[in-house]
Amino acid sequence: MGLRKVLLLLTFVAVVSSNAQQPVAKDTLILPSDTTSLSKPVESSYKDTYVFKSNIDALIALQKENNRKQKRAAITRIALGLGFLGVLIAGLLRRRKKTGTSGSK
Repeated sequence: MGLRKVLLLLTFVAVVSSNAQQPVAKDTLILPSDTTSLSKPVESSYKDTYVFKSNIDALIALQKENNRKQKRAAITRIALGLGFLGVLIAGLLRRRKKTGTSGSK
């Protein structure tokens, strides 16, 4: 075994032994009598389910709205790009006509 493995093993043993010596506090344990107070009534769980479903519906609506906005913005950018491409082509064709007619005179 290499020196690194030996040091790693010694560190592991030291950590495990130090954790084993620490006493466990009583307030960190859940006793069987405490578990009944943690359970929710049935009405509350139905209400939580309804709230959860309405939150999911709101999230889906928000995502659809964002997708619609992104699609609209993309279409606008494509339209502007095509418009500028048309202006560029028209300008290049004009320049070609001007140079072609002035050179033949």
